[in-house]
Amino acid sequence: ACGGDLFHIERVEPYPAEYKACVKESMAELKVKARPELARDVDVSGYDRVVVVFPNWCGTMPMPVYSFLEGHDFAGKEIWPLCTHEGSGLSQTERDIRKAAPGATVTRGLAIHGSHVDEAAPALTRWVKEMQ
Repeated sequence: ACGGDLFHIERVEPYPAEYKACVKESMAELKVKARPELARDVDVSGYDRVVVVFPNWCGTMPMPVYSFLEGHDFAGKEIWPLCTHEGSGLSQTERDIRKAAPGATVTRGLAIHGSHVDEAAPALTRWVKEMQ
């Protein structure tokens, strides 16, 4: 929708494919505020705007997103938060991003209900147009 480059934030050790096992592991990471090692990295220095897309897990971002944000200098850049959720919306993720990426301008985010993601294109397009 923005015409940008895509980069997938992934842990070195993938999450379990089975839902309950994935939830258990992500909750354990959240409890200790883990910063898991990422499978690969990207140089963000050439970007003025970064759209960070993530699922809202337990009211915040998955811990690998923190690893990504805290591992780069986002000072002077815009970060657009975009999350999927099953009822909790953005929760405190905009605040969490501000803490993890000091000096960045964190814009108004967009929350998309995960079970309605297939119908979200119009809302996403509107959000991108409003933000530009």
